[in-house]
Amino acid sequence: MKREEQIAATYLSSLGCGTFAYEPDGNIPPDFAIQGRCAVEVRRLNENLFKGTEAEGLEQLSIPLHETLKYVLSEYDARFAGNTFYVAISYDRSFPGQRRAVADQMRIALNKFLNDRPQIPTSIRVNPAIMFDIFPASTKEAQVFRHAASSDWDSGGMIVPIFIQNIYHCIKEKNAKISPYHTKYPEWWLLLVDNIGWCLDNDEADEIRGAISDLKGFQKVIVISPNGNTCYLELT
Repeated sequence: MKREEQIAATYLSSLGCGTFAYEPDGNIPPDFAIQGRCAVEVRRLNENLFKGTEAEGLEQLSIPLHETLKYVLSEYDARFAGNTFYVAISYDRSFPGQRRAVADQMRIALNKFLNDRPQIPTSIRVNPAIMFDIFPASTKEAQVFRHAASSDWDSGGMIVPIFIQNIYHCIKEKNAKISPYHTKYPEWWLLLVDNIGWCLDNDEADEIRGAISDLKGFQKVIVISPNGNTCYLELT
């Protein structure tokens, strides 16, 4: 099982609704079936960047970017001269996807910092979409730069619209996936494992329920906590 499916299994076990089977029909929907009657599909609920009809998970670009930064920072260890600096990165989604080009731009920015030695803390523009904030760190032997933090300018915003937009995206995506198999089960649920990272209060949950009325081919859409122990939201 994938991580989200393991979390979903924990949640289904807590319901006490009877036995359930994993992938009852093989490697096709549904992910689970409860007592052979209720089909359950599982998906991670993450924040996406929407461009027209296209959606891209924010982590799809951030993970390669952070890996590139970690690699570039490690190249400077041999230049240790008694001082260590924290490097925080801020970025938006317009940066090019070529990791080699981004890595070269990072090196240019860090070389300029080491050569100019401006007063710190300081900010350095890497390219139009990426910025470094550099500030003092406690000295760590043989380490010039340490990754401090990250800030994604495309993430965040008003939490209720973020949930509404991304839940509905998951519903549409999963509905297309189950469509060829929909008649095999009288009831379908969609379990969404929260990766947006916000515990909804009652007012926020009510607002989301009022905004999402079309569940497509699902009778229930349930948002659960990352450990599977709590239901954050149920749509019917």
